Amino acid sequence: MTKEKKATAERLYYVLGALFIAALITCNLIANKFISVDLGFKVFTISAGVLPYPLTFLITDIL
Repeated sequence: MTKEKKATAERLYYVLGALFIAALITCNLIANKFISVDLGFKVFTISAGVLPYPLTFLITDIL
């Protein structure tokens, strides 16, 4: 691996790591807020923290 490719891969790793940490912190900060989702036949009340949480799984798979 050349130095340029290694530097690019390292930079991408740091960016993905930062996004992962930011998503987890965001989930924890908004976990106590609730939203209602009306699907027409039923109203679901869920924590707002579940919205950014799938992003953490995606980033974990990439890393």
